[in-house]
Amino acid sequence: MYHLDCIGSTQDEARRILQDDTLHVANTCVAITAASQTHGRGTNNRTWIGKRGNTFLTVAVPSDNIQIPVSLLPLQIGVILAENVNEILYNHTTHAAKLTLKWPNDVLINNKKVAGVLIESEKDHAGNYYFLIGIGINYKFAPNVQSIGPERGREATCICDYLDEDDSTKDDGAVEEAKALGIQVAKDIQKWIELQKIWDGAAEDVVTKWENWAKFGQKLVLRDTTGNETVIPLRVEKDGRLRVQGQDGRERLLCFDYLL
Repeated sequence: MYHLDCIGSTQDEARRILQDDTLHVANTCVAITAASQTHGRGTNNRTWIGKRGNTFLTVAVPSDNIQIPVSLLPLQIGVILAENVNEILYNHTTHAAKLTLKWPNDVLINNKKVAGVLIESEKDHAGNYYFLIGIGINYKFAPNVQSIGPERGREATCICDYLDEDDSTKDDGAVEEAKALGIQVAKDIQKWIELQKIWDGAAEDVVTKWENWAKFGQKLVLRDTTGNETVIPLRVEKDGRLRVQGQDGRERLLCFDYLL
C-alpha cells in the first residue's frame, strides 16, 4: 500500500509502479491512495476533480486472480463501495440518506453521485496483465458537475453533507478520514478477491448483492447518445449486463454504456 500527498492520478501512479521492477513484485496486488489529484479522470477520459478531503484510490489486481466473469468485476466494486459508504452513514447520521447503486458501479445518495469507478488494464514489468481499479469517493467535498456539454454528468454530493454536526469533520481531519476509507476499501477488495477464488457461488452473489442496492424502473438518460435517449433498467443479467427497455418499448442489453 502506497500513500501519496498530491499526484497526477492514482491510475498513472499504479502504472509507474507496475513497470518498475525495483518497486513491484510481479503478480502481486498494489494499492495507491492520494490526498489529492491534479489530473484525475473518469469514464471516457472525463475529468474527475481531485480536491483534498476526498478519497482517491487505485487497486492493481493481476487479471489471473479474477475467477468470476470479468464483466461482473465493476458490479462487485460498486457493492464494496456501497457497503463502506453505507456503514459510515449508518453510524454517523440521522439525516434521510437513501443509498443506491446505478449500473454498473456509481454510488448515489438521494440520487446524487458520491462515488465512481474507472477500471483500466495494464501490463507490469514482467508482462503480466492487471486490472487497475480506480476509485473516487466524495468524502468532504462535492464537485460542481456540468449538466450540459462533453463533461456533463449527474449532480454530485459528499458523505460529510449527511453527517451529524457532532461528527462533521474539519478539512485536515477529512484528509485522514478519506485516507482511512480508501485503505478499508482496498482491504475489502483484496479480501473479496481471495474469497472468489475458492467460492463457486461468487458470481451469483455479486448479482444478488448488487440488485439489493439497485433502483429499477426509473428512466435514465444514455449520456453518450444523441437526443438524450432514455431507457428503463429492468434487471441485471448473470454476466453483469443490464437489461433495459428503450423508448420504443423494446428490451436490449447494455454492456459499456453510461447512464446519467
